[in-house]
Amino acid sequence: MKILIIQPWIKQGGAENISVYLAYYLKKRGEEVKITALFTDLKKSPPIASQVDYLLPNKRLSQLFKKSKLFFLLFGPLVLFWLTFIHSKEVGLLNPHNFPSCWVAVLVGKLRRVPVVWHCHEPPTRISFKEAKSLGWLDFLGWFFASSLVDKLLVKGVKKIIVPSKKTQKEVKQRYGRSSRVINLGVDFNFYQQRGREKLKCRYNLSNKFILINVGKLSPQKNQVVCLEAFKLVSKQISEGILVLIGEGQDRKRLRALIRNKSSSGRKNWRVFFTGFLSPEEVRNWYQVADINLFSPVNQSWGFTPIEALCCRVVSIVSDDCGVASVLKKERIGLVCPAKAKPFAENIIRVYRQRSKFEQMGQKGHLWVKKNLTWEEYAEKTLQVITG
Repeated sequence: MKILIIQPWIKQGGAENISVYLAYYLKKRGEEVKITALFTDLKKSPPIASQVDYLLPNKRLSQLFKKSKLFFLLFGPLVLFWLTFIHSKEVGLLNPHNFPSCWVAVLVGKLRRVPVVWHCHEPPTRISFKEAKSLGWLDFLGWFFASSLVDKLLVKGVKKIIVPSKKTQKEVKQRYGRSSRVINLGVDFNFYQQRGREKLKCRYNLSNKFILINVGKLSPQKNQVVCLEAFKLVSKQISEGILVLIGEGQDRKRLRALIRNKSSSGRKNWRVFFTGFLSPEEVRNWYQVADINLFSPVNQSWGFTPIEALCCRVVSIVSDDCGVASVLKKERIGLVCPAKAKPFAENIIRVYRQRSKFEQMGQKGHLWVKKNLTWEEYAEKTLQVITG
């Protein structure tokens, strides 16, 4: 089958990586798959991203879309529509992902009489005025438009919807009145088996430390404040504990200010470290030395980091407001609680005091992920939905 995946851009990011892995493994199965996008930035993407076929506008336009958010908002949807339209001749399926891909696919699908199967990673929602102050007013306007009545009307033209979790399935039902198929997202399991922990332990003198990590963009949605508050509560009981925040984002200044305030009112050395952006290989090394992975987002459709941590046999403490929580809870391969400091702190102490028990849980999760959450399996299940 000739499949056209539609993404506004390809760069480092969860939804973008889903498109890349899906295209790669569908292609390995013998399908003819290409991705239409406005620009690519493969430096921080998985290595296999360079083995996928992309359909892009000319180089000058791509650079403008990459550099200017305003230019993207004004002209991106039109150019993405045109790109999809001219490359959709003789295509058997349109497969949109992030906004405005679904809108583009439905309109092109009507003109070309091509079915649309939408990978809805997260239904669009409006951001508040408070969030707009940190995220920016262009993002506010973009999501205001994306979550308008037009969205509900156009989604009626989608033949089938695929979602990553039961949480997103419920949200799709509430917003669109549509049924959807849950396919849990995959992980590059073999990548996380490559060893690098010893170099990291020596480099940072991590012997005899109890290491908590948080991996992700520093933002209000990822909610690293909960990790800081929880670590504050347990820091006296876990004297050898350190918290490592891995990632970059607009919340970094606020988090640093919070640490300074708490340190000045209590401990001089609060043992919290920011790494900034790290390569996938460096992140993998931190998973391998970690004792606990903390994942505390609000309204997250899935959540890659608890699954990545399990690839390295590390248990996560996870917010109950994310899609992956239901899987971890059902399979008993993680700790799920409200995204608040006290429950997170209580679970940190549980893991600290019962390490052998949670090492066994990490081993169980490691084997379960290896068996059930590969990208090959994800592509296979997607193909079953497409052809079913």
